[in-house]
Amino acid sequence: MPVVRCFGQLLILGGLCSLAFGAGESPERISLTIQQFSNLALQNSLRSRSAEESLASNRYGWMATQRGLTWPTLTASVNQTNSFSDSDTGTEVDSVSKVGRLSLAQPLLTGTSLSVDGTWSRSSVETDTLGSLSRSLTKYQPIWSLGFSQPLFVFKRNSSLRSRKLANLGWESNQDSYWKERLNIEFESRTLYYDLLLQQETAAVERRKFESAKLVNESTRLLVKAGKLAEVELVRADIRAKQDLRKIQNSEGNLEKAMNRAKDLISLPANQTIQLKSKLTYEPFMIPLEVLLKGALENNPDLQNARRSLETTKINLGQTKEGNRPTLTTSGSYSLTRDRSDSLVPLDPVGWNVRMGVDWPLFDATQTKLSVRQGEISLKNSQRSLENQQRDLQVSVRNAYLDIKRTEEQIIDFAVQKSNAEKNVAAIRLQYRSGLTRLIDVFDAENQMRDLDLEYLNLLVAFNIARDRLKLLVGIDPADLISTRKR
Repeated sequence: MPVVRCFGQLLILGGLCSLAFGAGESPERISLTIQQFSNLALQNSLRSRSAEESLASNRYGWMATQRGLTWPTLTASVNQTNSFSDSDTGTEVDSVSKVGRLSLAQPLLTGTSLSVDGTWSRSSVETDTLGSLSRSLTKYQPIWSLGFSQPLFVFKRNSSLRSRKLANLGWESNQDSYWKERLNIEFESRTLYYDLLLQQETAAVERRKFESAKLVNESTRLLVKAGKLAEVELVRADIRAKQDLRKIQNSEGNLEKAMNRAKDLISLPANQTIQLKSKLTYEPFMIPLEVLLKGALENNPDLQNARRSLETTKINLGQTKEGNRPTLTTSGSYSLTRDRSDSLVPLDPVGWNVRMGVDWPLFDATQTKLSVRQGEISLKNSQRSLENQQRDLQVSVRNAYLDIKRTEEQIIDFAVQKSNAEKNVAAIRLQYRSGLTRLIDVFDAENQMRDLDLEYLNLLVAFNIARDRLKLLVGIDPADLISTRKR
């Protein structure tokens, strides 16, 4: 999965705070759409920060591996040695030796190792023989040497390219793991926002029911006092009002709990209140199941990682099979000593050598053979694991698709039921005005209408959660599959 996709959404997060707070709005209240809430969760949640830091850490490791395979290393060293000796003949020797070295090593993806070394040295000796002093100073000009080593890929493959490929596979897996974590955070944040909408509407419905129950209780009390109703009707009204009061307390408690979870997710202070700006709507889901299945097989992060794990197992198995094969290597060096200590010798000493060698482990107690068998079993298990993940993913996509279509049918059929409920409320109100029914029957019909509104909201929540779950399974927004297909 490309790095751009992993980091692309981070670019839109900078202006969220200014979007979240409306002009003149209290600092204790923050108004958020569902997209703003989701983006804040991706920006502020501890899980998101940990995922970003883990990705950065893995990127540094990947860069270190890549540079170790292709970048040069330069090393400088300086050493000084002081020595003193005193012989039985009365001769004392005091010497100082200084050596400086500069080394440059350049690895290549062809497996070649190139090196350049330069050495400078200086030595001074002071000799005292029974009071007679003598001094000598020797300076050596730079000694340059060039060397190379090249494996011959006859029985074994290029280990540098193998290491590079393994590093790339690991980095791509880290990117997909990061993308999966972002998808999970986005899915959980949107689900929490839906729960807030649902709990908020439930609390509002229960409050309206309680207000109706209080009116019924008060009217019943007056009718009982006037002698038009029996005492038992007042008892029933009291029981109903207390039941509705407990329901509103429970619903408000659930709303407060959901609000606390939401504030914790986006790291808001406890004294702030989230105002929900988004309203759930329904749009028909028109993406075919075949497109979803194909998109999931191509983009699901877990499936991508399983494929890379299989590829890594194949590479490791190939490396294991090469364990007891012969290794052919050629190497060479060239050295030039710029020595002017003896003026009678005008030539600089030079030397070179070329070597070709073979190393062949003739007997390793069948360790390689046993490791190969172990690797073959790991390869088969990786293949089965990939196939199993593909099957599970297809089943999950099919089930999520069925949930969407089933909820769609219920939403469409719900329109007729809601229309009938509205007609029922209008008819009961007309009957009440004509004295043909009781006030409590009017409130019951209105409460039934409110329950239907709440049930419709539950259907919208279920529809949107199922759609978000498809995005989690596919790995990208399902709408992008259609746009990509059209292009």
